[in-house]
Amino acid sequence: TCVGPYSLAQAATLEQLAADLQVLNTVTFEYTDDGVVLTGHNTDIFGFMTNMIWTWMLGYPQVFLRDRAPDTILRTCRLHRVTHVFAVPLLWDTMASRIMRTVEEKGITAKVEKMMRLSLKLQDVAPPLGHLFARCVFSSVHKQTLGPAIKYCISGGGILSKETLPLINAIGYPLENGYGMTEIGVASL
Repeated sequence: TCVGPYSLAQAATLEQLAADLQVLNTVTFEYTDDGVVLTGHNTDIFGFMTNMIWTWMLGYPQVFLRDRAPDTILRTCRLHRVTHVFAVPLLWDTMASRIMRTVEEKGITAKVEKMMRLSLKLQDVAPPLGHLFARCVFSSVHKQTLGPAIKYCISGGGILSKETLPLINAIGYPLENGYGMTEIGVASL
């Protein structure tokens, strides 16, 4: 395994950078307290700016996905204790709908919705307490989704469904939606 950031200065040419990225696709990075970023797509401006440029600039290690299958994303986040996830709305909308489908199947919708409202209210009034509450109450959800290490999430490249943002935030994954003017990156965040 490799520890630490990859520097753009290490690649002499675009061809070398492309070759290095192919090699990095098979490399995993160890967790540090500075953060680990899940890198899922880099072919559009959102993916390139958030997954590559920002994280290299900040010096965060990156975890590159072998594929984009939902199970791969979830397992990789848990295994490598990923702290930051930057993804398109499809990931967040799918995760939110699967969580709610599971809740409905278990017949605990009213209870979960009440806890979500309380979590969001606490996060508004006393953010550290609200996040701690969410981490405790929704720990079983974390074990089945992205894991407990997530500190920050960004959605970009499209609009989220109206139910997704409050649900993901309520369960304790701080999610921001940077949508629009993608040609300037996600500077709005």
